[in-house]
Amino acid sequence: IVPMTYEEINDYYGYKLVEVFNGLGGIAEAQWDSVLSKNHKVWGLAVDDYHNSNHINFNKGWIVLHANHNNKDEILASLKQGNFYSSTGHDIRITVQGNMIIASSTDLSSFSFISKGNLIKIEHNVTSSKYKIQGDELYIRVKSVNMRTGTMAWSQPIFIYRK
Repeated sequence: IVPMTYEEINDYYGYKLVEVFNGLGGIAEAQWDSVLSKNHKVWGLAVDDYHNSNHINFNKGWIVLHANHNNKDEILASLKQGNFYSSTGHDIRITVQGNMIIASSTDLSSFSFISKGNLIKIEHNVTSSKYKIQGDELYIRVKSVNMRTGTMAWSQPIFIYRK
């Protein structure tokens, strides 16, 4: 599977979700950053893209959605609001306290903070990492890689608004 080209993804409009990870082999982080950098509010998904639960690559990508209740309306609202993270088996927690973004995981991880397609901070072999918002970022998203298993997790972008 080949991810969409920059031209293809920029030719579409009105979408709110993009596949960042596809279990058939595609990773489209650069394309995601391309549309985010144009100030499009698009949430990133990880999917396995398999329809046979007996296949070796089944269950390699999914989202972890945060909702107060397990019902259709809350689940759809959380998807629309970007209230989830995407994963290949790794966990991540993102909090914002004032002008600080805090990323954490239960395992030793490599945390990458990304804005406008650029790596703005990376920290290895830790269970948490912080990034101080400078104010000139359009958005900040976090990618975390489990140091032991290599599994990944992606936060949704945090959009930065200047006063």
